[in-house]
Amino acid sequence: MAIALKFLFKLIVLVILLLPFAAVGVFLLSLQETPSIAKGSPLFQKDIDRARKLLSSTREQFSNDSSIKIIRFTDQDLNLLSRYLLTTISYKHIYHAQQVDIQPNKLTQQISIGIQQPASVFLNLSLSLSKQHDRLTITDVQIGQFRIPDQLSELVLAFSQYLFGKTEFSGALEQSLVDYQIEKNALQLYLRKLSATEQQARKKLRSFIENEAAIAYASQTASLMKSPGMSLDRLLASLFTFANQRSATDSAIEENRALLLMLGNWALGKQHFENIRLPTFNLRLNKRKDLARHMLISAAISSNSSSLLSNMIGTGKEIQDSMGGSGFSFDDLAADRLGTYLGDRATRNNNMALDTQKRFSDQTLNSEIHKIANHPIAPMTNKEFTDRFGSVDDPRYKKQLEFIDLQIHSSPLFRP
Repeated sequence: MAIALKFLFKLIVLVILLLPFAAVGVFLLSLQETPSIAKGSPLFQKDIDRARKLLSSTREQFSNDSSIKIIRFTDQDLNLLSRYLLTTISYKHIYHAQQVDIQPNKLTQQISIGIQQPASVFLNLSLSLSKQHDRLTITDVQIGQFRIPDQLSELVLAFSQYLFGKTEFSGALEQSLVDYQIEKNALQLYLRKLSATEQQARKKLRSFIENEAAIAYASQTASLMKSPGMSLDRLLASLFTFANQRSATDSAIEENRALLLMLGNWALGKQHFENIRLPTFNLRLNKRKDLARHMLISAAISSNSSSLLSNMIGTGKEIQDSMGGSGFSFDDLAADRLGTYLGDRATRNNNMALDTQKRFSDQTLNSEIHKIANHPIAPMTNKEFTDRFGSVDDPRYKKQLEFIDLQIHSSPLFRP
């Protein structure tokens, strides 16, 4: 046994030592004598100005308000941008050519880079990006004559990000991109300026979006939102009624989780669920769209992870807002804690899940959420909050949390 383990250890060490040489060998074998993409005409000043204008107009969309901005890139735009970016990073005597093709739900990028003197040597790369569920998936990666299995394609993206790093532009795009569509001959981006805590919430929620039940609730929501004057109360009543019907054959816990997951993603700015398009999120809690967002995002996080994480994100946002944002708001915190408790109770066990469905199916009853998310203390700056409540560990602050929690637990929506 000891001899076998010793041999296995030596084999592992040998493989690790040989990996760099194997990688170099694969790279050398990938080099080809001809480029797969013919070089196009050189960029003229008008082309460069057009590419810079495209980049500049996109940067301007990273605004500080919370409205959705839509940017549309045609295949001509993307080809121009790719050529411009390749030109800026290439040396004078380096051959470079590229081509972008867009088909419905699929974008293909081909690149050829190489030298022609003293010998013709080229590296040809091709890959496709497709939208599967909510994820941008890399497929059909080919380097020279080697085709990389789709299961390993994510490593190519991770390695390229490590190799080239992130630019200011790509970082801003990552922080603001809430949805996208790959259409015929065009890529459409949906941008909304997200706070640090919303970015954290989005990362947490997106890992669960591959959920067929969530697609069903998105379809139901799309139909319901066609009714004029649809309110948060009415929508919740209809969706939880639908969830209760589906729970006759499926788990009530999983149905509630999928429902809240869909609403939380929509509140963050996501509008496309498979082939279903929802309108821009415009629901209100106490006449405030931000309060509705607070509640639904917290409910989605709590139902898919833990109430502790959801409460931490909510408190963290209010502390951040008090330091130069919109101010520390107990209304916001009440909406956060309301959503957190809803997500926890809706998925704690099957009896509570069914009970939550029945209570929220009653629009008159679920209108209680407006009373809960209504705190008598106005928003405060960081100094005002510190002077009045000290810190989040201060008994004065904890007393306010107890007041909010009492409102939630004593509401007919939740009390036993």
